[in-house]
Amino acid sequence: MGINVIVLNLNSRVRWIVQKLTFFCQYVFCFIYQGKSPQRSLKIAHFWQSHGYENRAIARYQNLALNSSHAKPARQALIDLYTDRNQWHEALQIRLINLELQESPCDNIANTTQSYHQKIVGSAVLTAQTYLRSIVTKVRENAHTVGITQTSIHYENDLLAIALSLLFLEEQDTAFNALLCAIEEQPDNSWDKTAYVFFQICQKHRSLSNDDRKRESDNLLDYPWNTRLHQCLYRLWKQRPDQQARQLNYAEILLRIGQRKKAQELCMQAAKTSLIQSSADIYHTAESLKDVTPSFAVIGTMKSGSTSLYQYLLQHHHVLPLARKELDYWSWRYGRGQNWFLSHFPPVPSSLEFIAGDASPTYFQHNLSPQRMLEVYPSFKVIVVLRNPVDRTISHHYHNVRRAWDLRPLDVAITQQIEAIENNSYDSQRLDNAVASSLYVPHLKRWQHHFPPDRLLIILSDDLFAHPQRILNQVFQFLGIQEQAIPDLSPHNVGIYPSQDSEQRQRLRNFFYPSICELEELCNFQTRWY
Repeated sequence: MGINVIVLNLNSRVRWIVQKLTFFCQYVFCFIYQGKSPQRSLKIAHFWQSHGYENRAIARYQNLALNSSHAKPARQALIDLYTDRNQWHEALQIRLINLELQESPCDNIANTTQSYHQKIVGSAVLTAQTYLRSIVTKVRENAHTVGITQTSIHYENDLLAIALSLLFLEEQDTAFNALLCAIEEQPDNSWDKTAYVFFQICQKHRSLSNDDRKRESDNLLDYPWNTRLHQCLYRLWKQRPDQQARQLNYAEILLRIGQRKKAQELCMQAAKTSLIQSSADIYHTAESLKDVTPSFAVIGTMKSGSTSLYQYLLQHHHVLPLARKELDYWSWRYGRGQNWFLSHFPPVPSSLEFIAGDASPTYFQHNLSPQRMLEVYPSFKVIVVLRNPVDRTISHHYHNVRRAWDLRPLDVAITQQIEAIENNSYDSQRLDNAVASSLYVPHLKRWQHHFPPDRLLIILSDDLFAHPQRILNQVFQFLGIQEQAIPDLSPHNVGIYPSQDSEQRQRLRNFFYPSICELEELCNFQTRWY
């Protein structure tokens, strides 16, 4: 036993001596040949990195990163080193250099910034502004060289993604600072729903009733953010008081701090702005004005083409444009009251005939929407657009990813959402489960129970985009207005996302097959979805 121990100790000592001699020889080689050529310098940097001398390796890589024949591998090595060391600022700087030299696809930029979002804490968001703004600028400038569009990068790399990521990490104050920065950066965007997400998450510690009326009328004055948000939106509105998005953004915060009447006045201004933009001379010859009674709604489904359909409808001479497309009144904004809802419908000259309605995908899944509509407007009509559930689910998922509402990979999200459906552990009225939102039959049965066939029109998105004018003529007849050729039939609100793994698509096809068969039997038509 003693001899064996001695032999093992000798072997360990010999291995240690050999390792040290090898390291010494390599060190001497590095010292003698340092700087002789970029290739040797790169090897030296790899040597330092492999032996744990990261600072020396970084110095070598930095010397090679810009002007040498081995600059690209040196930059990639720097990115890997900085990422391993959680030096996100430095990693982003190198990626910006890659982007300028057209050597980095934008999905890599998105992945790095997404990781960066999750690491930011405290005052670091002030530094993050500069980096993220630079990234957005560089990506947009080089979009044509890397085969993407501005639509696909609009949300992936901006301050809003930082703000939402911080919010989910419960860094609430820092998240709010980032939100204000994002609003300042893009003041003409609609921020009402984003602000609602902030307030909704921060209300989770409070005991609120599930009743929609009480939740929507709940005064948020006790939030210290409201004063700053009010000041920001008020200042942006005063800079351009005729800009529609700024009117609506300011109206939203006024409503949330209890100034309901003033908020409704601003919504009416925005509604009038919308009508003037579409028909500039409509008020010039009007002797008197009248209100228009809402008569229809496009109730969804989400990511199925309802935005395109609504934009086509607004090109008809007798369809009234509203202050905004999605009012969500009959679902989660019902507590705001009918006066708020009607403030988005502009008055029109008494001599003209218009029909009006909004388009909100939240209506389709909300249990109370049909009943609420009929209680107020017994002759109401609704239009629903259905899309292949596989395509709709994938589009819905990436819609959430672009807005940083869901950072899971597609396969993980599908697995967890299907499990939630099988365990009945999801809310069928919410839009956060993309798979569940593609199960149309339970919701269609509810709408069919309240609305007879002559007041419920079902459209397949395949038909809408393949034969838009023919489908529109069908819609015009359903709404009781004359047929009209629509000049612009291009799709709207088209999402951009990567090509999908055929395995995931087949998995979704198998899951949705029974539901598709049930839908075809319920509605007595063929979908051609399988």
